[in-house]
Amino acid sequence: MTFSYSPFTANKDKVRYHLGDTDSTQAWFTDEEIVAIIALEGTWQKAVISCLNNMIARLSSEPTMQADWLKTDYATAIKALNDLLKRKANEFGLPSGRTVTGSIVQTYRPDSDQTEAMDYDA
Repeated sequence: MTFSYSPFTANKDKVRYHLGDTDSTQAWFTDEEIVAIIALEGTWQKAVISCLNNMIARLSSEPTMQADWLKTDYATAIKALNDLLKRKANEFGLPSGRTVTGSIVQTYRPDSDQTEAMDYDA
């Protein structure tokens, strides 16, 4: 597992820049993960959106706890990442999450002579 960052020399570096994941001591993703996400998503812009969604998911699974004066609450970080996700999606002209589309397919009994869609309002 490696970490490297040379501003804008490769697509993985563009992803790192837009995520703010440029500090090797606090890296969210390895080079291998970013390269794999770019391959999976098809473009580095879509990879940025995918990584942001992953970062939000990781923080969402962290528990909120308080012990004495110490409190951990990731709500502020999650809100900031959601805001960044919306800005980057807008900047790249992409949806901020997975979108599901569908269509209606009329099915008929094969032993019927029906050839037109049913009128369900009748």
